[in-house]
Amino acid sequence: MSAESRSARQGSRILIVEDDLEIARMLGDTLTDNGMTVEIAESGVQMNAALRTQKFDLIVLDVMLP
Repeated sequence: MSAESRSARQGSRILIVEDDLEIARMLGDTLTDNGMTVEIAESGVQMNAALRTQKFDLIVLDVMLP
């Protein structure tokens, strides 16, 4: 990966919406290790609260979320 593309994603804010905390943390750790800022929401309610107060560059959503 080029230095330019690494630089572009540094500091990106990612919201992970996942009710399985083990999966969310594993994904979050990987993204954080690559320079991104991660927040985890365990439910749609938490996701909505985060979206009302913060801006994200990307949302990773578990489509099977109850």
